[in-house]
Amino acid sequence: MSQRWALFFMVAVGVFLSTMDSSMINVALPELMRTFHATLPQTEWVVIIYLLTITVTLLLWGNLADRFSRGKIYLYGMLGFALGSIGCAISPTLSVLILFRFFQALGASMMMSSGPALIKVVFPEKDLGMALGMVGIATSSGLMSGPVVSGFLLEMFSWRAIFLVTLPLSLSVF
Repeated sequence: MSQRWALFFMVAVGVFLSTMDSSMINVALPELMRTFHATLPQTEWVVIIYLLTITVTLLLWGNLADRFSRGKIYLYGMLGFALGSIGCAISPTLSVLILFRFFQALGASMMMSSGPALIKVVFPEKDLGMALGMVGIATSSGLMSGPVVSGFLLEMFSWRAIFLVTLPLSLSVF
């Protein structure tokens, strides 16, 4: 496989995992409420902190990626996402889970901001639209598969498995 496609695979996996993760947690909210004896408004912060952190920090990570190294920002983002996932899976309280979701979201934001820039650098102009379109497919696939994967994991295991399912792939890509 050429370096171009290896890099594309890396970016697509990161986008897929980070968007799948954002949609998986919604299915688990009732279980989180029961586990932590929390209200829905309290538990919703597990979703809100993830999306808010990504939204607020995308420009920061994009700027840092432009100044320093897109590749390093992306890889550190993948590592941060993976470590945040581990933290989420072992969280003993709702507050700790929300804190680790914040760290997980920082990693996701790093990947989301630098991934498309990496694609632009390695793909020739004539293939750029196709490559970015395929990143869009990875994004949509992650969002669509999250609830299905989450439902299966909740049925077979526990809410903690939702955070562990992304771990093997994210660590291997890192």
